[in-house]
Amino acid sequence: MKQVDPKLLELGNIYLAITEFRDGTGRKSRPVLVLGTRKSNSERFEPEALVGYITSQNHNAKFEKYKYPIIDWKAAGLDKESWVVLQERELKWMNANKDFQKHIGMLSARDTIGVVKKIVEVRELETQREQRSKSQPKKGKMKVNIYKNSNVNRSNNRGHGRER
Repeated sequence: MKQVDPKLLELGNIYLAITEFRDGTGRKSRPVLVLGTRKSNSERFEPEALVGYITSQNHNAKFEKYKYPIIDWKAAGLDKESWVVLQERELKWMNANKDFQKHIGMLSARDTIGVVKKIVEVRELETQREQRSKSQPKKGKMKVNIYKNSNVNRSNNRGHGRER
């Protein structure tokens, strides 16, 4: 098995990697951006990299807020205008030695800074969305709290029920 140079697993490096489709029906090679690393096995160094997928598709305006446009895409070794997807649910841990096929290039300094800023922005958006969803009841379910009112004396209800 090939060993990936740990220096090439730093933030900003771009690899061609084998990625799985979200629905699990297949795999394909695509460029990914390294965002961070960790060791997967304490006995020997098996690096795992947190990656964001790089895409040349930017048709869905709904998800545009989760993507960073790579400004210097040619200098980074990419073939066409590209975006990196930074939505938390789309970030993946990959085994660098098994999943990475080849090193493509590296982001420019301004793109690396832009990615870091976008990660912070996206995380803030996701935190706000989570807080809004927790504060609102789920559709079809209503939470009702019933408290005993100590000011109401059930035996003295006037005008309701039997007369005394």
